[in-house]
Amino acid sequence: MKLLSDGFSGVKWATLSKVYTQVIQIVTLFILAKILNPEDFGLIGIALLVIGFLNVFRDLGISQALVQKQIYSNTLLNTSFSLILLISTVFFVLVFFLAPVFSAIVAKNSTESIKTIPILKLLSMGFLLTGLGIVPKSQLERNLEFNKLTICEITASTIGAAVGIYFAFSGAGVYSLVFQSLINTSVLSLMMWGYSKYRPKLIANIQDIREIWNYSINLTGFNIVNYFIRNADYLIISKMLGAEALGFYTLAYKVMLFPVANITNVISRVVFPIYSKLQDDHSQFRQIYMHTSFGISLITFPLMVGVVVLHSQFIRIFFDPVWEPVSLLLLILAPIGLIQSITVTTGSIYQAIGRTDLMFKWGIIIGIVTVTGFVIGTNWGINGVAISYLVTNSILLYPSIKIPFNLISLSFIKFMKNLKFVFLSSIVMHVILFVFQSLNYFLIQNQLIIFLSTAIIGLLGFILSIYILEKEKIKTLTFNLHK
Repeated sequence: MKLLSDGFSGVKWATLSKVYTQVIQIVTLFILAKILNPEDFGLIGIALLVIGFLNVFRDLGISQALVQKQIYSNTLLNTSFSLILLISTVFFVLVFFLAPVFSAIVAKNSTESIKTIPILKLLSMGFLLTGLGIVPKSQLERNLEFNKLTICEITASTIGAAVGIYFAFSGAGVYSLVFQSLINTSVLSLMMWGYSKYRPKLIANIQDIREIWNYSINLTGFNIVNYFIRNADYLIISKMLGAEALGFYTLAYKVMLFPVANITNVISRVVFPIYSKLQDDHSQFRQIYMHTSFGISLITFPLMVGVVVLHSQFIRIFFDPVWEPVSLLLLILAPIGLIQSITVTTGSIYQAIGRTDLMFKWGIIIGIVTVTGFVIGTNWGINGVAISYLVTNSILLYPSIKIPFNLISLSFIKFMKNLKFVFLSSIVMHVILFVFQSLNYFLIQNQLIIFLSTAIIGLLGFILSIYILEKEKIKTLTFNLHK
């Protein structure tokens, strides 16, 4: 199937982009951390709180609507470009002129507020730069041209990092981080225009806006709800339990979120335009969705099982003793990473079928249940918040999968059967890890060697088990990846 083959090719390119940009970010962060002081990073962090929130409204879901909609005219593209440019200009003006107000809201004191104002004014230009690239990016994604997108993203991140490091050595301080961000965005937008065949005209047609309005506004509504869900635990812990508790929880959450953010989202980005092409062919839609879910589970399930078994050693080996409370949090949050690596993929179903209204409504219910759980959980500290998160995710698992599955006539039982041997192989891996870890504890004194050898043996056990149980699926997957 050509679409499936194109999907695997897209995943390879998108993964390359993600891995490269993350490595560049880490290396750049390491270099800049040697030059800049903590206050510089703190100030850019304060400014990004404002920018990050407003980015939720950046294009009102128009970019996804352009990918999802299979037939449209150049007039719709021009109308979308004009509307996005208008929104971007409004946000630029809003942040630039109201920077003192925004900085006063998010900064801790007046000194930090004053320092944040010029940073916000400069970063506000990012809205214009990003807005200019949204339509050409949507066209490249819609056409599955992820090889071109990867070249754009790799080039932009490399040049942005080089500029940031240069200005840091030149004594620009926090502004080296600002210039890095702006140059990255500028190069990315410019290169996407170079690859895109679309050339804009500032034309606005009200009928065209109406054509995508319901889709885009409901998607924006969901993104707002999802933003608050993702940040509600941070806010509640900060206000009710304090900064130290938030520090422990943040580290554990970042480890848990890794497979969702860096694996599931990369794959979902590629399969969304494929799903959109198959929105009227539910049979092929189900087939590709099952292949996608299976491929994701092969990565996320063993990762989270490894965290469950090796959480204590991981913290003791790689972090100072002060971070010991994170160990138990990892144990509690790891199953959530496993659950969300699958449930997050259902967002592409809603969007591809065009039912962002249903996605928004269900998102509100998820938000109410999850935030209520967070508030109740604070009675037992950060571990209570983590446990409440696990409980609410477990309760919401079935409806979170069942509701979007109904849109493509996919049976919940059939879906679970598709992953049954991944579950079984994960259990095998868990047993191997536990046994080998216990044996190593008595035979080897070096904790790092115990950790690495146990992880390797457990992973090999998972690979061998899944290959035996799902030999044909693994062969098909491997074949497509190498095409």
